[in-house]
Amino acid sequence: MTQLYIWDINQVTKKSVLSYALLNSGFYFFFLTSLVIYADVTTGNTTSLLQQTVDKLSNKNEREKAIEILQHMVEKDPSSGEAYHYLGLANVSKRQWKKAEEYLKLATVYLPDETTVKYQLGKIYLNEMAQTEKAIPLLLYVVQQNPNYEDVRLLLGKAYLQTNNVKEVIDLLQPLTEKKVLFRKTAIDQDMVQLHLLLGRAYFQQREIEDAIQHLKIVVDTNPFDALAYFHLANCYLQIGRVTEGKKMLSMFEQRRQENADLEPLKRMVREVPDDFDAWFHLGTLELKRQNWDVAENAFKICIDLSIEIPEVYESLGKLYVQKKAYFKAVKIYKLLLEDNPQNTTYWNNLGYAHVKMEDFEQAHQDFQKAVQIEPDNPSFHLNLSKTYHVLGYTKKAESEYQLYQQLSSQQ
Repeated sequence: MTQLYIWDINQVTKKSVLSYALLNSGFYFFFLTSLVIYADVTTGNTTSLLQQTVDKLSNKNEREKAIEILQHMVEKDPSSGEAYHYLGLANVSKRQWKKAEEYLKLATVYLPDETTVKYQLGKIYLNEMAQTEKAIPLLLYVVQQNPNYEDVRLLLGKAYLQTNNVKEVIDLLQPLTEKKVLFRKTAIDQDMVQLHLLLGRAYFQQREIEDAIQHLKIVVDTNPFDALAYFHLANCYLQIGRVTEGKKMLSMFEQRRQENADLEPLKRMVREVPDDFDAWFHLGTLELKRQNWDVAENAFKICIDLSIEIPEVYESLGKLYVQKKAYFKAVKIYKLLLEDNPQNTTYWNNLGYAHVKMEDFEQAHQDFQKAVQIEPDNPSFHLNLSKTYHVLGYTKKAESEYQLYQQLSSQQ
């Protein structure tokens, strides 16, 4: 059911109405980016066939054909490091880690100085195969060759922390907090979150609790959905006797942990079946409920791409934009909904509410009036119209609508 909004006249303001980064730290150095970058730096040595295969790898429907071509190429030329590299990346995109490892290891034999190959192999060892000791020398090599690649430094910091090399974590990552790092601009800066989470955990292990708290507070302020940060922050507070704050953080940890447990099956489902409309919609609904706006918005937009005719998705987006205070976007959504269903009074009412929040009271008055005309027995519409008349200075109309509101409310 679409939410019906009632606006609070007291909230009306008095103002006039009028990395760069070569290496991608998203899902596994997305293979197409890798291929393009690698092809760029090897122009002149890449055969026409190899270039055509790269194009096919970027097309999901042609990926298996591209893999067959690459396998044929290495049969003809077992020293083709480029082909092994692309085969490794193709298997990364398929989440076939053992095959990816096999091909990337071969690529390192024939491309011993290629940092993108070592990065990818190190990331697989660290994140997918629990072979941290193998990951460290690979990632360290990349950092030594490219010290400004913050993504790789974060991965290496994670590997150091897993092997209890705490001093190395701090020495590697602390400098990133002291300069303007060119992290990618996203709604929640996941690189920044990871940086401070790793530093917070490292300082905690060194018993430097106040420094740990400083970093972990940045994490929960930046990403309030990170359950692990609340857990570590709770430990910090309890260690120094701040029991009330510690218990509060533990409560938040349990809440976020349960939310993540509820969400994980849906996340796994959309990874495995990316065109599952119901899974995306349910995921967006749960993320909206916990006010994780950006993830919810992305889920609903994917739903629209999959099935554009479903009004419930647009209704959810409208609700999201109102709660997020993105009222201009909310107006666009409700206008779209009204194109297909001009007699829906809830859409008219919520469009009026969005216009109120934008302080476009004249337009809001028209929207609420339309809702009243279609459904004159709904007291909420009369209440909203009364408030709008009041702001516009139409005192008698405001009083008349308010009396209708009281009369209809008493009958329900």
